[in-house]
Amino acid sequence: MTSTVRFFVPDVSDKYIDDLRARLSRVRWPEATTEPGWAQGPRWEEMQRLVGY
Repeated sequence: MTSTVRFFVPDVSDKYIDDLRARLSRVRWPEATTEPGWAQGPRWEEMQRLVGY
């Protein structure tokens, strides 16, 4: 099986990007996880880093 990587440019209006940024800025973060690994889902520190990006 061969794969070809194709260039992709998303076409998203700035108003939708602005709305997403506003929503993400209002996220109410849960307490830190108490179980190792993915037992409680993704680590909130990583999610905060991703949202901050």
